[in-house]
Amino acid sequence: PPVGGDIVADLKVNGVTVAALTVPGGDDEAPETVVSIPVLSGDRLTLDITATGASITPGSDLSVFIRYEV
Repeated sequence: PPVGGDIVADLKVNGVTVAALTVPGGDDEAPETVVSIPVLSGDRLTLDITATGASITPGSDLSVFIRYEV
């Protein structure tokens, strides 16, 4: 769990933020976030971590799972 603050990330498609995700400080996971966006062949998905809490090893052992349904 994040210590001393939240983990915050932006899910982007082609550089445009489509969802903001937060793992609250002290929690093991973020609430499930459903994003309905069209993703086309050649689009670029990125996840930008913008905050990691304030521990000695901020953001360590972070796993992210993205499920895409057609």
